Amino acid sequence: MEDTMTLAFFPDELIVEIISRLPVKTLIRFRCLNKSFNTLISDPNFVKIHLKKSERNPHLAVPAYRYAENEPHLLAFPISRLLENSSTTIHYDPCYRLNHSDGSWRVVGSCNGLLCLLDRNTSPAGQRLCLWNPATRKKSKFVLGPRKYTKFFFGYDYLTETYKVIAFRVKLDMGNGNAMVKVLSIGNSSWRNIQCLMLPLYWYQPNNNCTRVHLNGTINWLAVRNYFDKYLNGITVVEYVIVSLDLSTESHTQLLLPQGVDKGPCHQPTLAVLMDCLCFSYDFKRTHYVIWQMKDFGVHESWIQLFKISYQNLFSFNGCVMKFISFKLLPLHLSENGDTLILANDDADKAIVYNCKDNTTAKILITKQIFWRQARGYVESLVSPR
Repeated sequence: MEDTMTLAFFPDELIVEIISRLPVKTLIRFRCLNKSFNTLISDPNFVKIHLKKSERNPHLAVPAYRYAENEPHLLAFPISRLLENSSTTIHYDPCYRLNHSDGSWRVVGSCNGLLCLLDRNTSPAGQRLCLWNPATRKKSKFVLGPRKYTKFFFGYDYLTETYKVIAFRVKLDMGNGNAMVKVLSIGNSSWRNIQCLMLPLYWYQPNNNCTRVHLNGTINWLAVRNYFDKYLNGITVVEYVIVSLDLSTESHTQLLLPQGVDKGPCHQPTLAVLMDCLCFSYDFKRTHYVIWQMKDFGVHESWIQLFKISYQNLFSFNGCVMKFISFKLLPLHLSENGDTLILANDDADKAIVYNCKDNTTAKILITKQIFWRQARGYVESLVSPR
């Protein structure tokens, strides 16, 4: 009776509109108010509505290390805090520890508020994976099997509305790459084999997320043509290709790089998602950092050069050009108006905020040992990992 009277004053649509704007922790407390709120917040349609609104407030999930406690941790914070003030204090949340009694985990994927974790320690049964929603504190674990897989992806199949974990095991043989691929659909406890990728490509740096991204129901990674002949020494930008695996059809295709890319040798290029578009970036002759954007995913003609930024501008702070060693940069975020770019830098593992309009740069100052190049996009959500 009390539940009915409480909600009778407001239309259901208005109630949904109001509470779908609230953070997850507040909604979890609301579940205890009455049965009506608990039913509403647990409804799959409400979870989707809340997720859509949460996407307007994107976060970064960044691995960090607490030396006092000798344990890895995860920091999750809204990107807006960095855009408003590059010097900010971020506190550790005990719920975001990566070391637990059940394993020592590292993040290998992020999608819709769920993090895919891989146990650093292999159990007798095989490699272990965990899907974790830090906001709701819910998780589920899976065992991959005795064979060691080195590359993992996590994403969403929009056709079946299913979250999937993809595991790769690559064999290299005289210029040919044979990739064994397994897929696990969340809600189904068994792994199954899918299309074997027979490609003359080499995919390197298995634990580095700067060469692989999830976008619109696809997973995409960088590969190198004719890797055996080159041994990855002196390769040029044009020898790279983007391989894209569709999570719905579970088939792959190759995306060619833009025709206007520079053909000289380069440091490792990167993939990123900026403003919901696939981006390819690389160092140009140690003088500029170049970012290309594919405006219409899968359409080669839609590539545009988004930025060509002088390192002198990127590493100039308060009028002084700082000496830097590493050219390995990774775009983390581009503001909605396209004016502000957040970049991670391998040099001392720092991050910077670059204002594209006036060519000014600010260091991100956070008093924590943060591994910026392992940062992943993240949103707080009610999505269940089961």
